Amino acid sequence: MEDGYSFQPLTEEENAIFRKHFIGEDPDAKLVKIVDSNNDYILTVNEKFKEVSHFFTSLKLREDDVWIITSPKCGTTWTQETTWHIMNNVQLQRTQERLFDRSPFLEMGVMRSSDPNAAEEMIRKLDDLPS
Repeated sequence: MEDGYSFQPLTEEENAIFRKHFIGEDPDAKLVKIVDSNNDYILTVNEKFKEVSHFFTSLKLREDDVWIITSPKCGTTWTQETTWHIMNNVQLQRTQERLFDRSPFLEMGVMRSSDPNAAEEMIRKLDDLPS
């Protein structure tokens, strides 16, 4: 990974803690951690992220982008839905549309698919979204 970040395997202890708290996650998924140049922990990700991380680091950012950043299992979906409605004047009829299409979850393409093309397609869709 570029910019002074690297991937490292989880220790047995870190893996056990993760598996204890994230019940239902794929037990066969190989997890790695991202650390900075000081070896400080940043994030735990599926190892598949290594293959597609360049898509995320090259994502086109816009001044009016809104980022929803939550801790795992702390209401990400609720926060996405609420934020989307606040920003779009509560258009209840549009709740029939998939939330992912209205408020993309960046990591989902990597978490649910081992296909690098899926991540590339997701980034392409994000770039095409209106501001």
